[in-house]
Amino acid sequence: MARSASAPLADLAALAGGAALVTAFAPFGVAAAAFLSPALLFALWLRDTPRQALRHGLLYGAGLFGFGVSWIHSSLTYFADLHEGAAVALTALFVALLAAFPAGLGYLFARLAARASATAVLLFLPAAWTLLEWLRSRLFTGFPWLNLGYSQTDTALAGWAPVAGVPGVGLLVVLVAAALALLAVRRRRQDAARALLLGLLVWGGGLLLSGIDWTRPQGGAIEVALLQGNVAPEHKWRAERRLDTEDLYMEMIESQLGRDLILLPETALPELASEAASLLEAIRQEALEAGSAVLVGIPVDDEQTGHIHNGLIALGAASGSYYKRHLVPFGEYLPTTPALAWLGRHLDTDWSDFSPGPRRQPPIRAAGVLVGATICYEDAFPAQAARAFPDAELLVNASNDAWFGRSMAPEQHLQISRMLALALGKPLLRAANTGVSAIIGADGRLQASAGRFRKAVLEGRVTPRSGQTPYGRLGEGPVLAIAALSLLLAGLRRRPHPP
Repeated sequence: MARSASAPLADLAALAGGAALVTAFAPFGVAAAAFLSPALLFALWLRDTPRQALRHGLLYGAGLFGFGVSWIHSSLTYFADLHEGAAVALTALFVALLAAFPAGLGYLFARLAARASATAVLLFLPAAWTLLEWLRSRLFTGFPWLNLGYSQTDTALAGWAPVAGVPGVGLLVVLVAAALALLAVRRRRQDAARALLLGLLVWGGGLLLSGIDWTRPQGGAIEVALLQGNVAPEHKWRAERRLDTEDLYMEMIESQLGRDLILLPETALPELASEAASLLEAIRQEALEAGSAVLVGIPVDDEQTGHIHNGLIALGAASGSYYKRHLVPFGEYLPTTPALAWLGRHLDTDWSDFSPGPRRQPPIRAAGVLVGATICYEDAFPAQAARAFPDAELLVNASNDAWFGRSMAPEQHLQISRMLALALGKPLLRAANTGVSAIIGADGRLQASAGRFRKAVLEGRVTPRSGQTPYGRLGEGPVLAIAALSLLLAGLRRRPHPP
């Protein structure tokens, strides 16, 4: 088998290729990079020894995550007040752990690639990549950021999302990328035909599926308002600033009373609900008189259990509440593992003692609509949202992306929210403290959005929808089963002839 002619050049290509994949996601939106970047990596692997493939996978992951989630460093230094050296070390360690996924895949593939037929390659790589992304989304509470399927919110492949979700879209992207790699390395006529056919099937299938209405309108449109207070994160939790924040949101709420639904960001009121009882009662009474439903993000203390929840409570013409279930390690709770607990003691976070909400929570009823709520990055776990609120007619997400500073992360997070709406076929309202707040249609398209780092009220109309998409009903199970079966079928059989 031919080997890479220049090791330094191949190493640089792997590192640059990983970094280039970030451009496939928001805010760049170069969707073609999602195909070309993995194709470059696969082409290297097809020529690599196992040790070379391990190194190239590690470099690829370093480029991808070192660039794509570099905002973790600013979160640690600016908002957790961690020493610069420690923040760099922790960010590098986190990137290395994430890079281990493509590194391991490369090593395994290279050990078998010399005996692999083209069919086996096309079965193995998409399946293994999909299963590893799924694993990364589960281990240590899960980190699904930059999963490949998110890159296709604005392409024909978005049509596959209501059927197969993010894992299914990602699997199809890798399938085409693997075909391109085979064409580049083996240069056979049948490889060109295969790549063309797969591309047509993937894009054509997405276009056909895009024309299907998986859910149906439920009643008429409702008037909504999303409040973006733009409270500076360094001021948000200071006691002397609390009254200013209360006055700000009270004024914004009063300016929108009469609308059907008013949504505030995550922890918009930076105090315990018990401490804000009089303010919440005032909002409740004014909203009732105006016939408005107001959803307020606030920490909620449970007198019976003593737990504190990151909550979204319904006031006025609404009932119910939602307590965040999927908490962020270190940001919202401190892990009990001794080594990690030691780290937590060195992080100066404002709230690190939240308790997760119950696994089963009824949807909020607001303005006569069943509302499925998520808080912050919970929207990156669409299968969980689908299981939690199968009857939801409207989705809401209350966020506080101020943790990310002026990085690309808020735009990446907005793309994740868009994919949630698309996969479940329901409109989604997203209120974020410093942006990006947005009204998202059931097709995942932006209907309106507010810019970052400015006070804004985003007004609009949305039509609730009932029913479920195939993905909403079945979740990730079918795609994962197909991936597992593909691995079994791959068998990486010997090719009858050398390349």
